[in-house]
Amino acid sequence: MYLQKNLAGNINLFDGKVVIEPDGKLTVKGTIEAETVTADEFVLRGTSSNIGSGIILSGQTKITLLTPATKANSKVFITATTSTGGQTLIVGNKIPDTSFDIYIDNPIGSDIVFDWWIVNLD
Repeated sequence: MYLQKNLAGNINLFDGKVVIEPDGKLTVKGTIEAETVTADEFVLRGTSSNIGSGIILSGQTKITLLTPATKANSKVFITATTSTGGQTLIVGNKIPDTSFDIYIDNPIGSDIVFDWWIVNLD
């Protein structure tokens, strides 16, 4: 069975909730549930509240990052992009729908820049 074998236009289902374009792009306005997702690339919009960057300023030991993506079950992944002075960046004080903290044990004499990504568990 073919749907639009000659690529005549978009296939629009459920009043635009699911749209399939001739180039293969699938747009879903809602939630997709799957046992496995396989992809060559995973892209988040730049406006996503699940990803960002931060800086622990020189002489400081903590920064609080405000994001409504924080949940009680959040896993926060951090990647330092500058030297940490040999210290580990630590995630703490997750406040659902509000914020989380990134901290180090001892202040250092330079800024620590890092990227972060929140993955929420179901």
